[in-house]
Amino acid sequence: MVAAGIGVYTVLTPDQMPPFSVKDHQGQPISIDDLVVQKDYLLAVFLMPKCPISKFSAEQTTKLYDQYTERITFIGLYFGSQAQAADYQEKNQIKFTVYSIKDTPDPLAVSELINEVGSSYGLRNAIYGGTVLLVDQDRNIISSLVKEDLRKLSDELAKL
Repeated sequence: MVAAGIGVYTVLTPDQMPPFSVKDHQGQPISIDDLVVQKDYLLAVFLMPKCPISKFSAEQTTKLYDQYTERITFIGLYFGSQAQAADYQEKNQIKFTVYSIKDTPDPLAVSELINEVGSSYGLRNAIYGGTVLLVDQDRNIISSLVKEDLRKLSDELAKL
């Protein structure tokens, strides 16, 4: 969080993505740290059921997947059960793994993640569906794209 200048303003983009774990489709836990170090960067897209912005983000990230998969680990973080996450991935033809946030082994860590990444008009405990985070191997957040900023995703990845 940043405070500066005459008066104080707050920038809600966090410096780091907090550590947490999710379960894969077989129910095995996998830590975000294990996913981050697989490649140079991690791209995480937050997906919510019946959310048009989530659907748009899923389409945009899937289009960019083939072009950037050598350097970036793509993941979806779905606000629902493992079965729902797998169904969402299949239904929307998403090329990368979509993990359930609901079935995480440590729900408090996910709560911390949502509080840190919160993007819903200054609410630190709410996040827009479709939010995209680009994270380096140290979990430093390089970019956080929300709503209309999602159109800039291609440009953000081209900078890498």
